This record gives sequence, structure tokens and C-alpha cells, in this order.
Amino acid sequence: MAFRKKIKSFFGVEYRILLLLWFIYLIIPYLVIPERYGYSMAPSDLAIKVYYLLLVVLNNFVLIPRFLNNNKYWKFTIAILSLIVIGAFFEEMVLENIFYPNTRGGSLTVRSVQWSIYKIGFVIALFSSFKLIWDNQKRQKRLSELEREKMESELKFLKSQINPHVLFNNLNNIYSYALEKSEKVPEMLLKLSDIMRYMLKDGNDRFVSLDKELNYLKDFIDLQKLRLEGRGEVKFEVEGYATPYRIAPLLLVAFVENSFKHSMRSEVDNILIKINIRIANDTLHLYVENTYWDNGNDSYKNSQNAETGIGLKNVRKRLELMYPDKHNLEIERENGRFVVQLSLNLIVDELEVHNY
Repeated sequence: MAFRKKIKSFFGVEYRILLLLWFIYLIIPYLVIPERYGYSMAPSDLAIKVYYLLLVVLNNFVLIPRFLNNNKYWKFTIAILSLIVIGAFFEEMVLENIFYPNTRGGSLTVRSVQWSIYKIGFVIALFSSFKLIWDNQKRQKRLSELEREKMESELKFLKSQINPHVLFNNLNNIYSYALEKSEKVPEMLLKLSDIMRYMLKDGNDRFVSLDKELNYLKDFIDLQKLRLEGRGEVKFEVEGYATPYRIAPLLLVAFVENSFKHSMRSEVDNILIKINIRIANDTLHLYVENTYWDNGNDSYKNSQNAETGIGLKNVRKRLELMYPDKHNLEIERENGRFVVQLSLNLIVDELEVHNY
């Protein structure tokens, strides 16, 4: 099995490209300086060139992988110098006596050996550069695949936290209203049904239409409004046209959910929640403002880790993964209100994100 694998790899893309480059290397002298190069395609010349090719294959597929790629630089240096010197002596003492017995053969001199060392060294250096570039491309591709796999696993983990979080919170709310036999329960169940339908059908996609995401957000806000029971006011506005755009699903809901959660956590009335979404110049601007009851503790920030849920840390991570250098998030707390401002460039190469 291992032998078959080696034979199969021998006919792989890298070997075929190497042979193509070798063929180009053979014919270039005829194309560039045919009358000055003193080059021929005689069998003896071809035999010498094939010998050089064998030395290149030995270097590219044995010495470089075994020594250079494993950071054994001294061993590689000794091995490659030995290969060049031994190869030069073999050419001068064996091959030239076979193919040129009446001319170059039989006259071993320092100059002839130096010339062979130069030729072999040049060829090996030339094709070593191809090998190094090829291996570097393979490493970069592998790193990209590892990064993409890492991003995929992180996104799946982050999104897996979203659905149970929303379902758990809303079922708890509906359960408390059901105990009180509230008339709001049927309407809340309908809203929750629409929300879960979107989450199950579209929530697992990498990108969805912005219209769908905004409709989901509206249903979520309507469901949360039922919980206010006259304790405050919710203002939700959308400006601009969402139709041409797409967005990562379930991205905006975290900011909206936090605004309701931390406003209604207090036992005071006059709650005010403002949610404004403006779409202009290929950019989505999200503005969320909510009042809160300041008891001296930074409950808003501490709740991110204290409660099970996506939290702002989760959303920041998704933004970094899906919209690197294409978003700006600012969160402020002052004078009894929290303000979240998000600017999101909606022009994203979805294929690039998918293949990252």
C-alpha cells in the first residue's frame, strides 16, 4: 500500500510541473541564442541533461524534505555540497568517458571539475527555487485550511449558543405568564414560533438576506414588548433599503436582547428602549439605547459571564470572524443609559469568508 502511494505521488502535480519546467529549460537555449550557445540535442547531450534531472529530483524530493524542511540546515548544507561535488566528479570521470571518449573524456582537470560543479550547482539552485516556492504555497494553503477549519468550528460553537439561549429565555417568560393565565400567552407563542422557524431554517446559513434578519428582529422585539406590561416604551425604526443586502444571521439580536434584559431587570417604570437601524452607503448603522437602574454595580458588563448566553463577547468574536476590518462597535454607559453603536460594512465577499 505504501509503495502504491509513492508510485501515485510520483505522477502527482508537482512532478508533472517539474518535468514541464525541465522541458522548458532544455529548449530555451534554442529559442534565445541558438547560434551562440553551442547546444545540441544529440543523445549524449540529452543523457547528461537527464543525469542533471536525476540530481534535481534527489535534491527536491529527498534532501529538501528530509533536512531543509525539518530545520536541519547544517546537514542540508553538507548533503547538497556533497551531491554537487560527487555529481561533478561522476560526470567528469564516468559520463564523459562514456559519451565523449575522444574529446572531453579522459582529461580530468581542476578546471573541468569546476565547470561541472558550476553547471550542476546552477541547475540544482534553479530548480530548488521552484521546490521552495511550491512547498511555501502548500504550507500557506494548509495554514489557510487550518484557519478556515478553526473559524468554522468557532462559528458553529458561537451559533450553537444562540438558539438555546433565545429559546430558553423566552420559554421561561412564557411559562411565567402561563402560570398567571395571561391573555398574552397565545400571542407570545405565535411570535416565538416565527422566531424559532427563522432560527431553524435560516440561522445555520452563513449569510441571509437583510430583510429576513430585520423581520426576525421585529418579531423578537414584539415578543419582548409584551413583557413590558406598560412599564415603558420601545421605539424601533428602520431607515433605508435592506433588499439588496445580506448579513450574518442572528448578529444584531444580542444587542437588542441585552437592552431589554438590563432595562427590565430593575423594578422601576419609565423604561425607554430605542432601536434604530439605518442603511446607507452599503453600511448598516445600529443604534441601541436603553435606560437602566444603577444600583452601583456594573451588572450589564458582569452579566456577560455570569449568565448563560451569547453575551457581547460572543458577538464581538463573530464580528471579528465574519467582518474583519469591516465593522466598528462602541458601547457606552453614562447618565443611567447604555448606548450601543455598530457600523457594519455590508459589502462582504461571501466566497472569501466561506473559504477562509
